[in-house]
Formats: sequence, structure tokens, C-alpha cells
Amino acid sequence: PIAGQGTAPYHPRVPKAGPTRSPISVTRVAVWRAARALLLLVIFVLAACDESSQPRVSLYRAVQTGDLEQIKLHIRWGTDLNQADGDGDYPLHVASRAGHVSTVRELAEHGADLRARDRAGRTPLELALIRGKTQVAAELVRAGAALNPQAVLLQLVDAGVSNRDSYDFLIRRGADLGQL
Repeated sequence: PIAGQGTAPYHPRVPKAGPTRSPISVTRVAVWRAARALLLLVIFVLAACDESSQPRVSLYRAVQTGDLEQIKLHIRWGTDLNQADGDGDYPLHVASRAGHVSTVRELAEHGADLRARDRAGRTPLELALIRGKTQVAAELVRAGAALNPQAVLLQLVDAGVSNRDSYDFLIRRGADLGQL
């Protein structure tokens, strides 16, 4: 064809006309992309939070110090709550002796054996009463520990325990001083 006869000249630097987007639709696309990116970030963060970190101290150290955060990590990671240490103490005995009520509650709620006996043959409840830790004793009873008030009263007397709170605890639960 001859120039100027029915066809427009080709100009490579001028873009061809095509569909244009309004500023509103461009804004909607940008908002949608930002929302999608934010959603992906939230999902990633939540997935990362789901995995508990490993405990940093031994279960026995956590129980001795009453470190509930570490105890809960041990529980999540499946640490055996009924494994005696080298001295024959179970975590529940250690917590009972130390008077850590919340630790006793956490261990009892997650399967610690309330009837376990240490090397001296004492249950966590008996050990708590020997040490005068009546709040721990009350928590153990609430959690289901078996209590024979008269038998424990005799044990306390035989052991030479002179803690009035422990005796009051047992008397309120049916121990009779007249049967000594």
C-alpha cells in the first residue's frame, strides 16, 4: 500500500490502545493483594506458634523451683511424670515437699500418680502433711488422693511431727485423737 491510502502508519513507540483500568479497580486489586499477603503471614505465624519449644531445664529442677512454664513444656513434650529420680523421689513428691500448690495441681491434672511411694514408703499426701504443707495436702485430696485420716495421724505421731496445722487438717477430716 502507498502511504496515506487507507492504513495508518506504524509507530513502534506509541502503545497500542487497550483496556484501561479505573483507579478504583487498581486500588481494589492492591488491597486484595495486601490482604492476601497479611493472611499468609498470619497463617505462618500461627503455625510457628503451634510448635512448643523444648524444655530448657530438667523436670525435677522445674518442679523444685516451681517453674510452671517449664513443667507445662515437659507435659507437652511427653516427659514421664511418674519417673523417680536417683533418690527415689517422684516429681509429685518433690512438689509436695516444697509446698508448690500450683505445681502439684498441674502434675495431678496431667497424670502424676497420687499413690506413688518414695523410697521411705510415703505418698505425696503423707509427705505434705509431715512437712506441714496443708494447702498441698488439700489440693492432693481434691485431686483424688486417698486419705485415711486416722492412719496418717498415727504416722505423724510416730514420726514425731509437731505441726499443729497438719493435725488440724486430719482432725477436720475425721481423725480422732482419743484413739491414739
